[in-house]
Amino acid sequence: EAPKTPVPMSIIFICLIPASLAAVLLYLDQNITARLINKADNKLKKGPGYHLDLLVLAGVILISSVLGLPWMCAATVRSINHLFALSTKEDVIGPEGQRKEQITEVLETRLTGFAIH
Repeated sequence: EAPKTPVPMSIIFICLIPASLAAVLLYLDQNITARLINKADNKLKKGPGYHLDLLVLAGVILISSVLGLPWMCAATVRSINHLFALSTKEDVIGPEGQRKEQITEVLETRLTGFAIH
């Protein structure tokens, strides 16, 4: 049987500092990813649902923390690459002759988003 020693109250308050920093980091990561994915250039049709994403992420992190599992985060690079993989692009030649890829449409699906995370 494991020893049952109480955790000092000072340790609990000291742990609030890194916990607050981790919460801010996850909040910023989620919002930066949402802004990059939902910008107008990507021509997404479905609504962004910023608040719902944050609520679901908060619930998943809470459950993961209680169970001692790793946290879920927005995974910015993975999410952007996922968007580009589902998009149809065409080459556009600018006024000065520079070539640029432009997204014409994106095959929007929620199922693959769950799979990549």
